[in-house]
Amino acid sequence: MLIFVVGFFRSEDFMPSLKSWRAEKYLEQSKGYQAIGQIQKVGLEEEDAVTTAEKAFLLAPSNMEIHRNLALVYYKVDPITGLKEWADIATRPDASAEDHLHVVDLALESAKSSKKLQASMGLKHTSSEKTHKAFLKIAQLQLEDLAQDKTVADSIPFRKALAGYIAEFGEVANALKAVKVMREKVKGQDTWLDLFFCRLAISLQKESKDKTIPEFEEAEKLLRKLSEGEGQSALDAIGHFRGLHLVKQRTKDEIRRLHELLDRKHDASEERLIIKCALYSMELSLAGGNEEVRKRIIERCGNHFDQQFDLLLDDAALEKYCHWLGAHHLEDNILKALPMKRASGSEKLVKVRLGALANLGDFEALERTLDEATILEEHWRDAFSARAKMARSASMANEHDIMEHPLMQKGIEWWSPDRQLVLHESVAKAVAKKEAIFTIFDEEMELNYARILIDYLQTVKETEVRLTSLVDSIYQDEERVQNIYNWFLISGDQESLQFILERLFEEPSYKAFCAKQLLTYKGKFAPLKEIQSWTKAMADSEPDDLSLQNTLVYWNLLSPEPSPPQLQEWREFSGKHLKENPLNLQFRVTNALALLRLDFPVKALSVLKTPSGSSRPTNWERVRPSWARIYAIALSRSNQTEDSIALLETLSKKPYETKAEENAIPMLFGDVIEPPSKLVEQP
Repeated sequence: MLIFVVGFFRSEDFMPSLKSWRAEKYLEQSKGYQAIGQIQKVGLEEEDAVTTAEKAFLLAPSNMEIHRNLALVYYKVDPITGLKEWADIATRPDASAEDHLHVVDLALESAKSSKKLQASMGLKHTSSEKTHKAFLKIAQLQLEDLAQDKTVADSIPFRKALAGYIAEFGEVANALKAVKVMREKVKGQDTWLDLFFCRLAISLQKESKDKTIPEFEEAEKLLRKLSEGEGQSALDAIGHFRGLHLVKQRTKDEIRRLHELLDRKHDASEERLIIKCALYSMELSLAGGNEEVRKRIIERCGNHFDQQFDLLLDDAALEKYCHWLGAHHLEDNILKALPMKRASGSEKLVKVRLGALANLGDFEALERTLDEATILEEHWRDAFSARAKMARSASMANEHDIMEHPLMQKGIEWWSPDRQLVLHESVAKAVAKKEAIFTIFDEEMELNYARILIDYLQTVKETEVRLTSLVDSIYQDEERVQNIYNWFLISGDQESLQFILERLFEEPSYKAFCAKQLLTYKGKFAPLKEIQSWTKAMADSEPDDLSLQNTLVYWNLLSPEPSPPQLQEWREFSGKHLKENPLNLQFRVTNALALLRLDFPVKALSVLKTPSGSSRPTNWERVRPSWARIYAIALSRSNQTEDSIALLETLSKKPYETKAEENAIPMLFGDVIEPPSKLVEQP
């Protein structure tokens, strides 16, 4: 009997059935973990939705349901990994048209997310742009495969996906035309198409600011009709009124009606809460500066949330509510809604509470919260701590007039990274030896002030350490960089933001983006070499942008001692730019500057004179003062001295736009331009 049993369980016929049975069990477990939200391990749990899905797939890789479940949980954890798995499913011979269309939907969803990242990073961010194109390419390939089957290509699901692709590609008007054709075909019996039509119409109306397009008017009527209905489509329609309001403000009565529909027809949920908050935001926008009305609206929103007890236990819903409060600068309300005991179990909620404390300027409480918040990731710990320390150092500087002290005036130059580091090392040594700081600076400095100064410099140094640690932990993760950049930008902490940008500038993928921001924040007072470096990074990222290429040539032409071949090369480049657009003032100035550097003043003046084809002469008193001075130099060196002197007299009251130009132009053309009074230094 024992031999029979052993032989039975070892038989090849039994093993596939056993594997299939075990795979189905793991599939059930994976779905169970998904139902309770345990997608990945939390704490000491041995299994989760991902691990059980992987075990099921290893046992039965040919089972399509199991493969789809694996792709589903992967996408929940990491959309890129999940999308790749769905794309693999689409290559299987047993893949359905629905599988292909699902890949298209996910690819377009991911493309939208990457576009948001690119938009938030300002200048075209190379990595994000490539990612967006890659997602669109995935969608395109799936659509091309499906289009081979005429039956599928004529189907409404395929046409929906194609319209979504066209819209994400940027052809909103063409996508809207395609949707209108489909709506006629289904005779208004598809609410998804109706809502998609409304979204596209709202988007197109934003671009058509001069007049109201008929599709937008139809979208208004359609959303009103849909919002009066039942179920998810009615809830979605109410949510779309936020987009309508941004284009054309809704009335108080209309917003009140939407509140009534939400309360009467839709149960409490996170989605309903988000829409409810959006309606309150619409009310606040109508209230304007009426503080009494605004206060009543905010109280109504708070009371509504307090009544939704189940939502108080939901982290995502509570986070959304707190973000709404933060958007309206109600940080005190956030702290009441989110005590530390409630926040401590969620990193997102901890960050919300820390953000509220930072915005209130309560940095002592922020530091205490950081000590308690063991769940916080290290890069966020560095970010919040750096902001607290930066604020503390700024407070000390203001309270004790540190930067105004006579012995600190030379300290303005410490803000260059190399000299700042040397100074801090000296201070650190003095502190370590318990020496008074006047041994470094001045023996007559008061001891009390010396201690304050040491404390101040130590705080600044600690801030640097935190920010350096922060950059080291985020530079390889584009999403982290985006989140940290946006956070510091919104916080208004420009000093920390500039420090981060300077460090990230060394990373190739962030070079152009950081260069643009550094020019914005520091360009006015930055040395010429730094401006040249930043401009080169931007020009390298956009080789077809003539304006950027020309800007780089302009700054290079202000170099003190370029070689003759370099000058000749810059002249040729600027000449090509000018040939492309002879009326462009920037191109004319750059080419004229190159000719002046090569000692061809008459040719330079000829370039700067009003070109043929221009309807009006250039008024040099109204153009950029630095460029007007270049015109004055060309006049003077072409023996039109009186005109040059008259123009320079007018310009004498107009400062240079940048410190770099103020230093370079008089140095290069000292026979014509005298150095003006210095611009006010920026610490």
